Amino acid sequence: MISMKMKFLVLFTAIGIMAAAAGCSSSTTANGSTTGTIGNTTAGIVSSDTTAASNNVVLIESFVFNPDVLTIKVGDTAEWKNNDSVAHNIVFDAFKSDSIKNGESYKHQFDTAGTYKYICSIHPSMKGTIEVK
Repeated sequence: MISMKMKFLVLFTAIGIMAAAAGCSSSTTANGSTTGTIGNTTAGIVSSDTTAASNNVVLIESFVFNPDVLTIKVGDTAEWKNNDSVAHNIVFDAFKSDSIKNGESYKHQFDTAGTYKYICSIHPSMKGTIEVK
């Protein structure tokens, strides 16, 4: 017979695997580009820096943009700060940053209202959005 401890261990392990899998999803469009979402969790670590968003800053940590959606005003500048140990970049349809190494940042001013989706082309599963209102 399986002990009660073993049943709970199996149950909690299964829940942990399902929770980790729920954090990511993606699909491929007709033109071959990938779209999707990534949750703000990586390996069970949740990053929630509310100060960053209030200062128009997107933190790059654990291969995630945080926040993944940043809302700013027309004329504001968004800043990406790389806290990961590897380099990343910011790629929009109309422009691309240079490689942003650990400890470095990249800034871009948004002068037109709209929704601007971006990725890290080095790690295409990393996606984010700037909403300019």
